[in-house]
Amino acid sequence: MMSSTYEKKKGTDTIHYTKNYIGALFKNITVFMNESKGRIHDFTGFMDKDFKSEKEDTDSIYLTQEEIQRIYDLEITEDLLIANGYDSRSHNIRKVIKSLNEERDRFLFGCFTALRHSDYSRLDALHFKDDIISIWTVKKDKKVYIPMHYQLRELLKRRNNILPSPISDQKHNKQIKAIGKLAGINEDIILTKTRGGKRIEAVKPKYEFITSHTARRSGATNMYLAGVDLKFIQDILGHSKIEQTIRYIKVTAEDNAKRLIDHPYFSGKQPEGDVNKEKAPSNE
Repeated sequence: MMSSTYEKKKGTDTIHYTKNYIGALFKNITVFMNESKGRIHDFTGFMDKDFKSEKEDTDSIYLTQEEIQRIYDLEITEDLLIANGYDSRSHNIRKVIKSLNEERDRFLFGCFTALRHSDYSRLDALHFKDDIISIWTVKKDKKVYIPMHYQLRELLKRRNNILPSPISDQKHNKQIKAIGKLAGINEDIILTKTRGGKRIEAVKPKYEFITSHTARRSGATNMYLAGVDLKFIQDILGHSKIEQTIRYIKVTAEDNAKRLIDHPYFSGKQPEGDVNKEKAPSNE
């Protein structure tokens, strides 16, 4: 069984690890030991039922379609940046405007495709054909096909079909937090996680929690809320089990109920063009 202590000393500092970080290390050890068994070693202890990684469901955010629209519509001007404390010198502020525009558009590519940053940051014209995006994903080494969202087509037109240049995940994360702030995505959010074996709550404006992965989670969640087939979302995300996809998307019970309001079962209305509508049973 994995230890319940998730911290270590480094000099005078104490480093606190999350349960999922330690669990990932155990998972990697198990994969290595399994692959090398019989060639490098004959140890079988890692197969014992007590040698297992622990993990927890962590809090995370997604952006609603309304919030994504605010980012899409955001006009990054000198006046807006100066009002938010940016360096007002002409050369510097023009550079910031160009950079933030690039990262806003890059992030939107992720929101409209539900791809990972490692994939949506390297999209180019060759991946777009007949309103379908096709790309081999880096992590899963799998080719996925995604219909182009109508706003993605508009975004490409706005950019003259020139896609953003690649950038590191770290720099991208810093910029999209700034973009979220400028777009007014600033409601207070409480997120919790286990760090150092203790459950810790963090209360911050929502934009502080936006990362490159928020784009992927937002894309998947909004697809689901819009009625996109769950199996299709699973294929895009590369999950081996549908249960992974269900846990991944961020939908409350209320959200799910609202999503089903117009379902024929609840509304009593058949989809337009359905010629096979059955008559209601009579009481005769």
